[in-house]
Amino acid sequence: MNTDSMNRFGLLISLCGVVMAVSAAGTATSRIDTDGDGRYSLDELRALYPALTAATYARIDADGDGRVSPGEFRAGQDDGLLVVASGG
Repeated sequence: MNTDSMNRFGLLISLCGVVMAVSAAGTATSRIDTDGDGRYSLDELRALYPALTAATYARIDADGDGRVSPGEFRAGQDDGLLVVASGG
């Protein structure tokens, strides 16, 4: 295999990884968003994060509209506010 072919193959593998990651993220969020409105209620998030309190939910809901948007959800994860309880 020449260098150009190897570079193209590497790019193809990288793109496949991105597509798989995006697909997995979409599947995970669709499991959380049970009513399909594109936002997350406290009850929907508690299904995945049982220890989530109303106070923490309010912190994640940055615009205070009572629903967590996908952007607010990601920010909550990045800020460590959404932590899956360990089974132990």
